[in-house]
Amino acid sequence: MASSPPDSPGGSQAGSPESSPAPTGGQLINQSIQRLLRENREVSADEAGSQARENQDRSSLQQATDLLKEGDTLIVIRFTSGEKYIDCDGNEWTSKELRMDSQTLMATGSTVFAHLFTPEEQKKTMRRLRLGPSNLPCRFILDLTPLNEGDECAAMLMEASLPKAVMQWWMTYDRLELSPYLVLGHDDHCPHHYDVPSLCQIKPRVLAEAGEPTDLDDLVIPEPRRIADYCPMRHAACIVRLLLHLKRKDLVLNSAARMYTIAYVAQSLDCRSAIHDDVLGWLFSDPNSDFIDFHPEEALRTAWMLQSEDLARSAFRILVAERALKVLGAAADTGKDLSVFGRPSAAVTEEQATCIEHAGNSLALRVQAEVARLRSDQIYEWLHIDEWKKLKNIESALSLLQANPAPFEHYVVETAAQRKSTIKEVLRQLRSLSAALLRYMRSAVTDALLFEPVMSSFDKARKYYVPRHRFERTSTIYKGLSDTQHLMITSFWDRLASFTSRRDALDSQLTGFADEFNNVLQQAIHDNPGFVQLWEMAAIYGNEFHLAHFHEELATAMDSLCGAWSRPNMEISLLRSQHLSLALVEDEFKFLPLWAGGADDGTGAVYQQAIPDALTGVPIGPGPAFRTGETIATDISSIAQSQATATGTETVTCGHSLAAVQSTTIEHATSEVGSLPTGVDAIASQEDRHINDLSASFSVISMGDATTGAGKSLNEDVELEAALSRSLGDASCPAESSDDDDSWLMTDEDEF
Repeated sequence: MASSPPDSPGGSQAGSPESSPAPTGGQLINQSIQRLLRENREVSADEAGSQARENQDRSSLQQATDLLKEGDTLIVIRFTSGEKYIDCDGNEWTSKELRMDSQTLMATGSTVFAHLFTPEEQKKTMRRLRLGPSNLPCRFILDLTPLNEGDECAAMLMEASLPKAVMQWWMTYDRLELSPYLVLGHDDHCPHHYDVPSLCQIKPRVLAEAGEPTDLDDLVIPEPRRIADYCPMRHAACIVRLLLHLKRKDLVLNSAARMYTIAYVAQSLDCRSAIHDDVLGWLFSDPNSDFIDFHPEEALRTAWMLQSEDLARSAFRILVAERALKVLGAAADTGKDLSVFGRPSAAVTEEQATCIEHAGNSLALRVQAEVARLRSDQIYEWLHIDEWKKLKNIESALSLLQANPAPFEHYVVETAAQRKSTIKEVLRQLRSLSAALLRYMRSAVTDALLFEPVMSSFDKARKYYVPRHRFERTSTIYKGLSDTQHLMITSFWDRLASFTSRRDALDSQLTGFADEFNNVLQQAIHDNPGFVQLWEMAAIYGNEFHLAHFHEELATAMDSLCGAWSRPNMEISLLRSQHLSLALVEDEFKFLPLWAGGADDGTGAVYQQAIPDALTGVPIGPGPAFRTGETIATDISSIAQSQATATGTETVTCGHSLAAVQSTTIEHATSEVGSLPTGVDAIASQEDRHINDLSASFSVISMGDATTGAGKSLNEDVELEAALSRSLGDASCPAESSDDDDSWLMTDEDEF
């Protein structure tokens, strides 16, 4: 029998300042009565049907020889250890000889059965069973007896052995009030059937609060409920169940132990599709789906055995989020065997651990990029706020007029000095308004970071897997997280969406900035009617800034962004993990195997870093040659003198192409809010591109003046519109500030 680890129910305890007071005798009696009433309640019609199914399951196992007695294939399942195995009815398990059609077995698509039917394997099986062609009772013979020796047996034991969480899931009948016909099923080897209890033993120490589970420190596992992590009879019985199910017999999954074992059997015989839906039906039955929340490692291992995409991605979300949370804050690392929020971790395979590690690191990088975006001056461009785009277009148009006034002289009636003063004042008010709007966004982020949400519901969920002696309230853990880690918690995104959607969050100062800008702008238009034509050419229709429209757009965009992080589209609802942001995207899911919708084809290519972008004239790698990733045209060939290299040739140089495009290794949680440059370098490069575009526009206008003369304006409007189009085409690029105006610069106090 498997022993109980120290952290398991019944292990050592320690005191806790959060312990409840000891109950009185009357309270203990009432608690015991309530548990007994639940155990002895009246059986419903559905439960009566479930009980009948269990009885039929045991009967079918004993009568399997009679139920499977026709076919051209003899299937043998033997026991040679000499140990007696007894079922719940007191019947001894004996070796089975079953008959099935080979076509039924081959119809599963199993490569294992196909291999066992080959002549070579048939000869090995007959020698092992000491049978010859003359005394073979049928056309084929298969020996499906579980291995009991050798290296293959050791590997089998590692995979087929039940994890602790699976063996102890029966306790959720009492703690989660699950159906007894989902979790209370006895083991196939059950020599003490009538001594196996349905409820946990509870130490008379404390009372659980109303609606909360009994604490793990107060539970004792009854000895009859301690099952072995591996049992040959359990293994063999599930093989028989699978064969019966192939003949359309009912498959009864009444415990986590049986679910896990049948999944292993289906994997080992390559018959996953035969029981895939049955296992998922067991796992996705609410609230039995809490198994995925509490034990995602075991759920992931089950998904691997079944090659179930939905199950794999659901469990993967939790494990990757927990990994990213640790990566983002070493100070909050609680150790290898515990998550940041105290969930005990279990073992996974090396392949699965590699997937989780890389995906967790990818998610951590994406969260860091999201922090940079929220703190960036380009946040409103990325959110596609049209009112902000209007401000940027006005700023670009005025900056263009300020830098090169000559082409616009006939549009403006003021003197040069008056015009300069007017433009400077409008730009000053515009930049003051822009700075105030950016401060508003920063204040929203700061508010979400400092907000202390009510997390009592998360405490209740965590008490199912965190014992009292190491329990720490969720709110306490939350306060200790770094700013970046807060983005991995749904409470941050809920608060951020709430703040930006509240109209009362728009303070009077922000309204004042908007009014001042509109007043100055309208006065400038009144004094210079020609400005209106400038706005029309710049595609600025309705040049006033509308703060209400801005706020409506922002609320919609932030609801989409925050919802993508806090309410992603899930394969199945994971109600007990709602404190974590499980918003994985393909940058994380790609590390899963192909059958799970990932990109891992087994070659390891998915773990290789993306090829860097080629830079002009810059070496991209070591080697005897100076390799720049591009081809330079020349009339002299290094191979023969008869050909010259064409200037338009795209050549691959050491794995790099001249046509290489910018890498996109980081994606947003949602495509609706735009694409995300990676880090500060991308933001700086974007500003540089804008300055270059603006300079090019000025050059075009100046060249036009030089060639046509001040009095020649045959295509002046066309040139002006083209110049404005080039300088205003990318509204996400901030305009260049004038040298004598520093109101656009942010102070340290504006940062959070």
